[in-house]
Amino acid sequence: MAMAVETLTAPSEPKLHQAGPRVVGVSVSRKGTCETITTYLEGYHPNIVGRLHKGLTGDETAIEKVAIKPVRTFLVVENLTNS
Repeated sequence: MAMAVETLTAPSEPKLHQAGPRVVGVSVSRKGTCETITTYLEGYHPNIVGRLHKGLTGDETAIEKVAIKPVRTFLVVENLTNS
């Protein structure tokens, strides 16, 4: 008795990763004192705040961190002498 086997394919949805995220790239850009670090994780990670896009490895989650660094720092010392 022959049985028919039917293969069901789900619509193409982003791949969910159960293991820890795998970093596939890091990009650093600087404009003046502003620095943006973008980290690309392989796959779609709904528990991580980021944006989903198509990259070299398929679906990727991009996380951006922006830092503003001071150009100069200085210390203000109060004048303690009486005039």
